[in-house]
Amino acid sequence: MEEMTTNQPVTEEPKKSGKKAGIIVAVIAVIAIIAAAAYFMAPKKDAKTVVVDAIASAVNTEETSPLEEIFGWEEFYEAMKTSPYQVDLEVQLDGGSEDLADLTSGKLFMTSKADPESRSSSAVFGIGYAGMDLAKLQAYMDDTNLIMAIPELSSKAFTLNYKDDLAGRIKNSELISSALESSGMDPEETANYITEYFQYLQDNSYGADMPFDLKALWSRYREGSQAIDNLKAAMTVEEIEGKTQTINGKEESVAGYQVQVSKEAFAEFLTATKEFIMADEAFKTDVVEYFDIMANSYKLGGMTMNGEAIPGGEAIWAQLGEAMEQGIDSIGQYVGDIDASVYVTKDGRLASYEATTVIAVPETAAAEDGAAEAEADAGTEAAAEEAGSTAVTLTVKGQYEGGYRMGANSSTEIGISDGVDTVSVVIDRAGTYDKEVYDDSVTVTVLGGESEFSAILRGSYTVADSTYTLNMDLGVDGKTIAALDLAGAVQNLVKGESFDATIDQMKFQIMDEDGMTELSMDMSGRYAVLPLEGGVDMPEGETMDVLAATEEDWNNVAMELFANAVGILTQLQ
Repeated sequence: MEEMTTNQPVTEEPKKSGKKAGIIVAVIAVIAIIAAAAYFMAPKKDAKTVVVDAIASAVNTEETSPLEEIFGWEEFYEAMKTSPYQVDLEVQLDGGSEDLADLTSGKLFMTSKADPESRSSSAVFGIGYAGMDLAKLQAYMDDTNLIMAIPELSSKAFTLNYKDDLAGRIKNSELISSALESSGMDPEETANYITEYFQYLQDNSYGADMPFDLKALWSRYREGSQAIDNLKAAMTVEEIEGKTQTINGKEESVAGYQVQVSKEAFAEFLTATKEFIMADEAFKTDVVEYFDIMANSYKLGGMTMNGEAIPGGEAIWAQLGEAMEQGIDSIGQYVGDIDASVYVTKDGRLASYEATTVIAVPETAAAEDGAAEAEADAGTEAAAEEAGSTAVTLTVKGQYEGGYRMGANSSTEIGISDGVDTVSVVIDRAGTYDKEVYDDSVTVTVLGGESEFSAILRGSYTVADSTYTLNMDLGVDGKTIAALDLAGAVQNLVKGESFDATIDQMKFQIMDEDGMTELSMDMSGRYAVLPLEGGVDMPEGETMDVLAATEEDWNNVAMELFANAVGILTQLQ
């Protein structure tokens, strides 16, 4: 039999497989080496950048709050500047203390409407009792007219054209002109102020450019000022030993950094900030216009400041600049260097900090406060003694314990000590949000001397059924002295557009020293922000031009008001 032979392929395949495996291992090894090299050779953030970025994380304005996510407040705000809307509010007294028994079933209500396109708005303020609307004050305003009426008391709709030659029409109104003069008010100045005031209201009630937009000012400051960058460059940062801190319920190691900002650098930062603000024309315009309006109103009312006329907007603006300059000078003179220890998480977020500085308080001020001499840090004590001052230590501490966003669970403490007495303010916040339930609380505690004052705000919102609770407490030495509790539900929520919230329960209480209730009110109501329905309302009644009306007209109005008021009182009895 002929012998069969083979090429033994079985021995060749393992060799090829092993070769492939070797190649794969080699590739993985190369990748690992490259990755390791990239990690160790890549430029790392220097200590100063780490600290600055960590501080920035604590004030990050880009994080969305739960209430913003649920309700869309920013969209509400923007929409109300350009779109027609109305606001409804109603509160009814359901019960309470014995001395309020006669007011039970009484109510207050308000509806305001605005149409930016027509630059018109209206409002109704009313009171009711036992299911009846007793009286309503109706108001309307557009670019020309102001109209007011109380339909239950008068058949007239009182009209003032504040635009067309108001000064001339006031002069021609013998009744109004003489009334103004008898009260020491100049008719022409009064007319000019009225026109200016209502024009100011119209110009600043509609459109995208609302006055005193601090968010826009902050944006301009960040883009146009080098103050923050210069402060960053001037500070010194050194790594120190880290520590362990509880974050999100777990012990976590955080890196430590020692930060120092000289008093000179801090003063330069404040100076640069002041110069930017004083050079910001938009902010200046808002300030000047507002205080011009206020000054004119005080002038018409005969009010003075130390016997002199109330300063106008330009003078107030100049005083603001001088006040900031004096404040900066005081900081340079009395405030020492700022020393801080800052701790940062592995992902670069601020974990905690403690900052201190020493303030040299002049002896005269220290004596008035009954403060004793205090020990101060080396160098600062000498400066304080040279200036004839007492060293007072200012300390600010903060700790972030994690949660749905920065600051959701945090504590901040501000303390002032002269070495003998200490006054401190502690702000604690605790909150949770899991997309289904939002809970939040803020507690402010003031400690000083022998007393402790506290203010607590708690709130919760359940997404599934749109129910909410809100509680506010004021306390002294651990005892509640005043409390407000609300509960209700939000209906017909359209994020950023509308909502209708019921106030099912609202209880207000005032307690005495022994914790006994002195005053109690049980209320209910409703609060809604809605798209405008049916347009802006015109007041009811026969138009009566207040400048053209005669003395006889006003006498008739007075008689009508009296008769109708008596009728309402009789109805109540």
